[in-house]
Amino acid sequence: MLKTSPVSGPDVSVSTSAEPVVRSRAGHRRFRHWLDQAGGVVVWVGGIATIVSILGIFLYLLWEVLPLFHAADGRQDASLILEHDGDFSSGTTLVGMDEYQEVVFVLEESQVKFFQMPQGNPLPEVGGLLEIPGTVQSSVLVGQKGNFLSVGTGEGFVYPVEVQFRPVFEGSIRTMVPTVKVHQSMRVIPEGKKLLLHAHTKKDERQSIAALTADGMLWLTSVKEPGEFSFSDELNVSQQQLPIPEGMIVTRLVLDRFGKRLVCGNPKRRIGGVEFTG
Repeated sequence: MLKTSPVSGPDVSVSTSAEPVVRSRAGHRRFRHWLDQAGGVVVWVGGIATIVSILGIFLYLLWEVLPLFHAADGRQDASLILEHDGDFSSGTTLVGMDEYQEVVFVLEESQVKFFQMPQGNPLPEVGGLLEIPGTVQSSVLVGQKGNFLSVGTGEGFVYPVEVQFRPVFEGSIRTMVPTVKVHQSMRVIPEGKKLLLHAHTKKDERQSIAALTADGMLWLTSVKEPGEFSFSDELNVSQQQLPIPEGMIVTRLVLDRFGKRLVCGNPKRRIGGVEFTG
C-alpha cells in the first residue's frame, strides 16, 4: 500500500485592491467636507456684505434726505456795489455768474461788465459795449444755466448773446476767462411797430420768442436753426399773433422751456396763460 505525503510548497499570499479604494474614498470625503466648509464661509461673508451694503445705502439716503426737514438758511459771502444811473427794475439789466461762482457779469442795456468774486474786482479787459444797434428795451435770461441772454430793441429785433467761461490753469491755480458772443439778430414783430418787452426760450435747434408791442399786440416768433447736415445757414422763421387774456394789461412775459405756453403778468399780481401749437 502506497502512502502519500502532502507536498509542501512556498506560502502564497492573496492581495486585493480594497485598501486603495478605501483610501481614495476617504480622501474624496475629506475634500468634499473642506469644500462644504469653504462654501459656507463664502455664503456667510456674501450675506454679511449684502446686509452691510444695504445698510450703507440706507444711511446715505437718510443723510441726503435729512436737510429737507431743516429750515433753509443762507449767508452772505461777498457783496458788489454797482454804479448805475438808471433804474435796475427797468427790465434792461441782467446779472449772472459762472458755474464755479467765481466771475459775475452784469448786462446793462448793451454793455456787459465782469467782476472777479469774492473781492468784486472789475475785469476791464473783457466785456464792454456789445454790437447791438438800436435802443435796448428788454433783456431776459434764456434757460436755467444763465449764460445765454436775449436782448430786445425797440426797433423789433432780438439779439441772442452767449456768455462763455473758459477755465485757464497756471499750475494749480484756476482762473475763469469769460468771452461774449452776439449771435445773428431776428425780427420778432412786424416792421413799423415798437417792442416793449419779450420772453425767449431755446430748446435744441428751436427758439421761441414772445414779444409785446407798444400798441398792445402780442406776437410769437418761432425760429428753427439749420441742422448740422444742412447746406444753408438761413434761419427758418415763422410768426403769428397771439390773443391777450381779456382785461390783462401785460407787464411781464414768461415762456416755458418747450416754447408751448406763455404766462402774462400785470402790476396787480395777476397772471394769465396762453397756450399755442406750432
